[in-house]
Amino acid sequence: MVKSISMAHCMDGAGFYSLQFYEHVPYASAWGLAFAIASHLKHLKTEPVTVPARLYSPLVNARFLVLLSRLGPGAVLGVSRGAYMGGERAGITEVVENVEEIAIYVRKTTSTEQELYVGSSGPKLVKAAASSKAVKAIVVDNLANPRYARYLKHN
Repeated sequence: MVKSISMAHCMDGAGFYSLQFYEHVPYASAWGLAFAIASHLKHLKTEPVTVPARLYSPLVNARFLVLLSRLGPGAVLGVSRGAYMGGERAGITEVVENVEEIAIYVRKTTSTEQELYVGSSGPKLVKAAASSKAVKAIVVDNLANPRYARYLKHN
């Protein structure tokens, strides 16, 4: 944990927007890491990303997001289908509805609009997420492949 805090201090104030913790691995909680580091930051937002839509309820994610934004300079949340969860992956509509529910819960408890992202590497979820007003950005994997990036852009 000391190394993570030290790294976050180096990034804080150096022009980075956020520090992302991926929830890809079931035994390493992105929320826990973000909570542990948030109070050590002055500028850098903490960001659990690719949190599977079925791992926590929208209410729990909203509560975590509001708390995280109060612990540090800001927070961002990215929700995904949950690639590592195997047969428990959420459907495309379920992910978008999950984010929209989180946005509703957050609006009920705070006057600050939180940043909600969707994580995806598939064109169908990217298109569905882009049509939701609750989704502020889409985090797309696989952009190291320029052909795939062009494919997503045009589909």
